[in-house]
Amino acid sequence: MAAWLALHHALTHAHERVLITAPSLRQSSLLFDTLYSEIDQSGMSDDTWGIERDTQTIIEFDNGSAIHCLPTGRNGNKIRGFTADMIIVDEAAFIQDEIFEEILQPMLFATQGRMVLASTPYGMSGFFYNKFEAAGGNSDWTKLQVSSYANPLVDEEDLEEFKDGKTESQIKREVYGEFVADADQFFPADAVRGCMDGGRPKRQGDTAYLGCDIAGSGDDRTVFHGIDDQGNVFLHDEAHDEMGVLEAANYIKTLDRQHGFNRIYVDRTAIGEGTVEKLAEDPTIERKITAVYFSLQKKQQIYQRLKAALQSEALHLPHDKTLRQELESIGSDKTQNGNLRLYPRGGGDSSGRDDYVDSLALATFGLPEFGDDARRSAGAASEPVFSSDDRQQARQRNTKRQQRSTRRNVVMDNRPRPNRRNRR
Repeated sequence: MAAWLALHHALTHAHERVLITAPSLRQSSLLFDTLYSEIDQSGMSDDTWGIERDTQTIIEFDNGSAIHCLPTGRNGNKIRGFTADMIIVDEAAFIQDEIFEEILQPMLFATQGRMVLASTPYGMSGFFYNKFEAAGGNSDWTKLQVSSYANPLVDEEDLEEFKDGKTESQIKREVYGEFVADADQFFPADAVRGCMDGGRPKRQGDTAYLGCDIAGSGDDRTVFHGIDDQGNVFLHDEAHDEMGVLEAANYIKTLDRQHGFNRIYVDRTAIGEGTVEKLAEDPTIERKITAVYFSLQKKQQIYQRLKAALQSEALHLPHDKTLRQELESIGSDKTQNGNLRLYPRGGGDSSGRDDYVDSLALATFGLPEFGDDARRSAGAASEPVFSSDDRQQARQRNTKRQQRSTRRNVVMDNRPRPNRRNRR
């Protein structure tokens, strides 16, 4: 079907480009091979088809149109800048959202072209899933979902044999073409989206908590989330790419002056220790600080409580795409010792990271129902963040760190298209 869509568009529209793409060259070439097979089996000559030139990746027609076959690759850089009138994306569920949003969609801006997505479902998140869910009604997209049992080329006995020994999720995905949650996805997509019910949360409760994830190295961001005791995440537009540990400490003070937080949870893992140490020098804010070291067990505890808050719809989250993508990208598995290991899956700007999630989890940790048991009582005595010995050890570690651093300098867009032939 995809091959004939490409052929039909190229033959009936002069001077237009059709792009066939998939995550890898092998996958995109399979669709291109199908296209060649349909041409060969038609019984018509290349002249009848109007083919002027063909290679392993391009077919050019005498009406000026062409079909190109190019893989997206890991980041889409190899096809960046291409302009198309129709894009057919195979295995679309396995392509990063950033490639769609930053590369593939802009290819159609100037042409007001059409996009077709085809794929086996994979997880309940991502560009392909979002478009499929939104299709119909007033959407610009139309969807078609087909079970393998509806395929006249597939024998039912073969399908029954295939299903033997497979999990329910595998059967739903591979045989019936249904979306199912990833087995290793920690935060359920429906729970995340259920808490993003629209609007931008505003503070309504008197008590509030601040979660601070301090950037480490590389592409890490320093992120802050503020939540009130009614679950409204009212502080959420605070992500900073280049914020040092001292600047982070000063900014936390600024946020506290603005919002009057009752407790402030700071990730002291790695570089965050310097921020906590700086805050500990101010007696006014030190009483509010809880320094959290993200050990395997501690991260498991904090993430599980965030998960419980999401599943019970106790949080009102902003409709923030980056936050949603990060939450849905968190995977989990068991270590040899039986502990739960949590990690960001994938790559790109909005997955493969957990800065937003860590910050939100720390803020949620302040809620009495889901948070820090030792802090539930409003009258509980505050413990010092660091003893004098702790401060001295932290300074020594920071000094060594500074010394080392000096040495290591199937979905289709249905929008009507304008008639551009007259202009040509």
